[in-house]
Amino acid sequence: MPVYLIHDDTVTAYASEPDDRPDNALLIRSEEDLANSSLSIARLTALWNTLPGVLAKRFKTRTNAIHSLWNRFQKLEMAEHPDTGCGESGTPAISKQAQVIILLRREQGASLDEIVAATGWQKHTVRGAISGALRKRLGLTIESTRTDAGRVYRIVDAG
Repeated sequence: MPVYLIHDDTVTAYASEPDDRPDNALLIRSEEDLANSSLSIARLTALWNTLPGVLAKRFKTRTNAIHSLWNRFQKLEMAEHPDTGCGESGTPAISKQAQVIILLRREQGASLDEIVAATGWQKHTVRGAISGALRKRLGLTIESTRTDAGRVYRIVDAG
């Protein structure tokens, strides 16, 4: 029976429990495990939107998010390298939106230039993605502060 490892806003499917996993990683064996986890609806929604091949979505209830995630987890391909959760290239394939979310979840957040460098997007595309996809569509709370280095964005956990 496959198991799913949630770590740093990514999900990796394994044929069996991996021997070596990060301390803060969440191991999911069933839909019930996912339901009993401490993941908030905002975090579940962000997790959904990092999955390959899914349309961005905003869930109305935690139950709907859990059910949809569990169904999608079961369609994930198994990791080829159980020790790392990576494919042949050595890095997991994640969407650009997921990359942005990972950068913004860091304690220090991310500058506009850092996001541009990570995604290859232009500055106006980054600002549009933050405003449209992350704030409006996903309902994430994003803090924007002005520093000497420029504008810095950060996701503020709402729960």
